[in-house]
Amino acid sequence: IIGVRFRPCGLFQFIEIPLNELANQGIDSQEFPVLFSQSFIYQLCESNQNPIDIIEHELVRQVYKNNMDTEKQISYAVSLISRQKGIVSIKELAAEACLCLRQFERKFKFYTGYSPKEYSRIIKFWNAIHLLKSNTSFDNLLSVAIQAGYYDTPHLYREVKRLSGNTPNAFLSLPTNEKVEVLHFEL
Repeated sequence: IIGVRFRPCGLFQFIEIPLNELANQGIDSQEFPVLFSQSFIYQLCESNQNPIDIIEHELVRQVYKNNMDTEKQISYAVSLISRQKGIVSIKELAAEACLCLRQFERKFKFYTGYSPKEYSRIIKFWNAIHLLKSNTSFDNLLSVAIQAGYYDTPHLYREVKRLSGNTPNAFLSLPTNEKVEVLHFEL
């Protein structure tokens, strides 16, 4: 089994389906022939080459072939949310993108699959996880919460529990260099 995960606005380079219709869904390649043709899937299965290299080559080929341009305003907003670690006002993002709030929210959801608020929550959550992993003190969760943009420790607990199924303490005990995999995801 091979999974392909796209960055925000990335999948739109290949399809013209509103991405909010696909959010949080696993899609089998045979259910989704727009991205990979049946002949490509057979070629992938029969090839002796590294499947990751074959998939990457096909995706790059399709980007050049399709030459679709995502909304630069939304790509810019996604990068701002990432740079500011999810701690950003949606109204300010809409103003930065030169769009009214309603149009900004609609376009953001169309191109990324998430509302700007949901995406900001996810980025803020990942920042909190990074801070928890790098924090060596179990008694200083309030400073982690404040630094990650949460109001207090209970707010941090609720968000981490809601988005990962674990408490912040579960992430405190992980080694700094260990990759974090979140299996439970609910907004």
